Amino acid sequence: MMNKRTRRGFTLPEVLLSTVLSVMVFFALGTLLTRSFSVWYDGMAQWKLATHARVTRTRLLDGGFGKGTGLLSATNHTINPYGNWEYLEYYPILSGEKYRSYGWIPTNSPKNIWLNNKDPLLPVKWAYGQNVGNAGNTSPDVKVGGFDAEFVEDDVLELTYTLYFSAGGKTNEHPQTIRVVLLNSE
Repeated sequence: MMNKRTRRGFTLPEVLLSTVLSVMVFFALGTLLTRSFSVWYDGMAQWKLATHARVTRTRLLDGGFGKGTGLLSATNHTINPYGNWEYLEYYPILSGEKYRSYGWIPTNSPKNIWLNNKDPLLPVKWAYGQNVGNAGNTSPDVKVGGFDAEFVEDDVLELTYTLYFSAGGKTNEHPQTIRVVLLNSE
């Protein structure tokens, strides 16, 4: 009588099949994880851009120097060129000072929107596009491009610009249009 020994272990086809299935499962999980991070980065970028859009709009309309120093409470609005910049000059009713909002004339490289009072040669008070209201030497993470100010009607001012933020290897943009009806007079 012949003694049969049972062999333990996997055959070569079984090992190859399990390896192929494992690689397919890990590839699918890696793809899912990569896409999840991409969606997360896009969501984070859109949230950051929306937050900066709200802050910029508030500072332009209500004032970066305190309540009542913005466009909604101002008179004598003029739009002037200043080198590669364009600025909107106005005088708030509650203050005798003149204020200016500077924006980079549309180009391919985004810059910032600046807000200054009195003299354009003085240090800048606010830099829209940066996380803080101080224009330091650091590069902003949210940039502003294509600032344009124009009167679309006699008392209707339109400001357009685009916010840019890079996250996850992709640059997200958030176009902005602010239309202000200027009813104040001296």
